[in-house]
Amino acid sequence: MLIFSFFVVSAPIYDIKLVSHDIFYDLPNVTCSECLETMDQFKNETSIFSEMVDDIQYVCGRLYNVDHDECLNLTHDLKCGFNFINNHTSAMICQHLDYC
Repeated sequence: MLIFSFFVVSAPIYDIKLVSHDIFYDLPNVTCSECLETMDQFKNETSIFSEMVDDIQYVCGRLYNVDHDECLNLTHDLKCGFNFINNHTSAMICQHLDYC
């Protein structure tokens, strides 16, 4: 099971830990250039991811149980993260994450 932090515009961004079978792993060391390259690639694909989130949000809107709100909150957080990424340069994001 992988747990990822979502970028929320109103909250600070923290380094995250990956959880796999209840064993914690630190994220690998990332250089500034690797971060910049990754963010540039990710920024080029956010429209595709955003469309996928819209599809997920559509399905979430059709749920009529306890998971409805959690599902919608997740899609909202994802959209906020994509907006944050689209509204900031890769250098700003990597600097905010302390990789540059």
